[in-house]
Amino acid sequence: MYDGEADPTCTLIIFDGEIWRGNGVGWLTRRYPGLRVVTIDAGDLGEREAELTDADRVVALLRAVCDEAGAAPVMVAGQSYGGLAALEAAVRSAVPVDEVVAQSPSLWWGGEQRGVGEGALMGDLRAGQVRPRQGVRLRLQVGTLEETMCPVVDDCAELLRHLGVAVELDHYRSGHDVAWWREGLVRALDEWDSLTC
Repeated sequence: MYDGEADPTCTLIIFDGEIWRGNGVGWLTRRYPGLRVVTIDAGDLGEREAELTDADRVVALLRAVCDEAGAAPVMVAGQSYGGLAALEAAVRSAVPVDEVVAQSPSLWWGGEQRGVGEGALMGDLRAGQVRPRQGVRLRLQVGTLEETMCPVVDDCAELLRHLGVAVELDHYRSGHDVAWWREGLVRALDEWDSLTC
């Protein structure tokens, strides 16, 4: 957990904490006084896939972290599997988050082919088996060079809009990488209405 010099008034929870700490996240508390940053480690690839693709586990984890962090409002951000985890928690539960940033979300997970097409969440949204809650704001971000992912993320944003969810969609001229995810996260924080810290 990272706090700046100001008392925390809002929280950013970010998956793949070991990656973000390696790239530095402490500076976010200087750029945004009052922001508390909580990083959640994902473990090795097998652990990461098992944990971040299990919506019930993700929701339980986010509830516990929100209770512990204590500073609301809350933004949750994740990339790849983490993006899927953040998005699923927001649309499948009433987890107490105000904004979700899903960067390059693995929307193919649970589908017919790894890394391609639509997976379980998209199928459930299309079938009407998931009714996203109102009040949470979603921001989907994807790299234009993520050729198989980009059209699915675009379709997801449109589908969610038709279901009445507030969705922003950002495209970055890049692939599946931390460099633009960092830029996208800063953009999301800069435009977060609740970030009054």
